[in-house]
Amino acid sequence: MCSVSEIGADSVSVEIIEMITLEKSNLPRISLCQAVLKGHKMDDAIRMACEMGVAEIHPMITRRCVVKQIDAEKRGKTERWRAIAHAVCKQSKSHTTTEIREVTGLADVVTLDAGLKIVFWEEETTHLKTVLNNHSSPGSILIVVGPEGGFGADEIDPAKSAGCETASLGSSILRAETAPVAAISAIKYHYS
Repeated sequence: MCSVSEIGADSVSVEIIEMITLEKSNLPRISLCQAVLKGHKMDDAIRMACEMGVAEIHPMITRRCVVKQIDAEKRGKTERWRAIAHAVCKQSKSHTTTEIREVTGLADVVTLDAGLKIVFWEEETTHLKTVLNNHSSPGSILIVVGPEGGFGADEIDPAKSAGCETASLGSSILRAETAPVAAISAIKYHYS
């Protein structure tokens, strides 16, 4: 912490009052790709992900989404989601606001750059813990969560070809708005 001691024409002098050491986090930067959910479920998913500290959220349209497209009239949803993210991050006293990206498709999000990309699929038998144990310190993790009906097998193969790994969150099938919270919690616990 500093105090301004003198202001000149081309310079400012400060006096150091106290040294503050910031703890470096070993947690990877987490981005969530969430299939657009119907009704207020998407608002809830965004709220919870922001509370959990994700860096960014990529809303996406997938084959089994109830919401099939975001037309000009519905584009206000993206602004609404940004307002929700801003409010939640402010309430959580977060140092940064979660970025809400424009709605896109699954084919676009699986090509995003990340140290580890995980698609959660209810037909996968490999548990998230196994996937995380195989990656000691990814700088960033992209998690991809499907809609209420999950992903079709025809969507998984292209994701794997784009470098994504598939994982399960256990034997129970979680709701589409609950799965991201479970995944983010497990990731944060694993790398803490």
